[in-house]
Amino acid sequence: MTIKEVSVDETGQTSPPEQDSLPNTAATEPKIKAEPEAQEEALAPVEEVEGITLFSVVNSLQTGLLANLISTQTNLPCAIETTYTKRISHVSLTIVDCQGRSFDDLQSLVRSIQGHKTELRVVLLNAESESEHEELLDWPCIVGVFFDDTDQEQLTRGLNCMLNGEYWVPRRLLHHFLQKNRRAPSSRKLEIKLTKRERQILKLIKNGATNSDIAKVLEVSEHTVKSHLYNVYKKIGVRNRLEANNWVRDMDNI
Repeated sequence: MTIKEVSVDETGQTSPPEQDSLPNTAATEPKIKAEPEAQEEALAPVEEVEGITLFSVVNSLQTGLLANLISTQTNLPCAIETTYTKRISHVSLTIVDCQGRSFDDLQSLVRSIQGHKTELRVVLLNAESESEHEELLDWPCIVGVFFDDTDQEQLTRGLNCMLNGEYWVPRRLLHHFLQKNRRAPSSRKLEIKLTKRERQILKLIKNGATNSDIAKVLEVSEHTVKSHLYNVYKKIGVRNRLEANNWVRDMDNI
């Protein structure tokens, strides 16, 4: 619960608190009514969200306390969402609470986030060790995992590391992931004929560029970038960005 301040003017009359979505001048012009269009604009969902989004099955007191802890430890606002919404166009980190969700539900949610119009960085919270939850690491948007026995200190350290662009994956899980995905380079790579544009895209991926970065370099829309990526992935025989990065990392002449 958020407590708003109520101010008292010189005549002793109280004035209503300023609303977060209205400009400061609203408090000095209480008699002016906004037109319907202006009201709709003021109440429209914010497209650019700087902070952290916590996806949880229920918005309970416990979830609220967790969001408050995350906000306190990271110095960023933490918004709670019970369902996925495309109105979120950019957040610093997206946390998915695995508790109370089936694996199919988690996969569906991660798939939706992966296909978002902008790249979102996702961390799994309350994941079950040695379960299907660990398979979600295959999705390129997943940058970290916290198991259900994670303490507050580990949570704080991990979140701040990921906010700095790093990954937070248990050593055992990282070892398993490397074993599963590492393999000797194939000579078939040399036989694949790539266009100049395709080589440029793969080089950008190798350097860690996002879809937005690639769009700016190529001077095209992000939708066009996704089409190029689909064609490149199909040509080199990979399923996603992570596999494409593995494919191109040892190509010195790309």
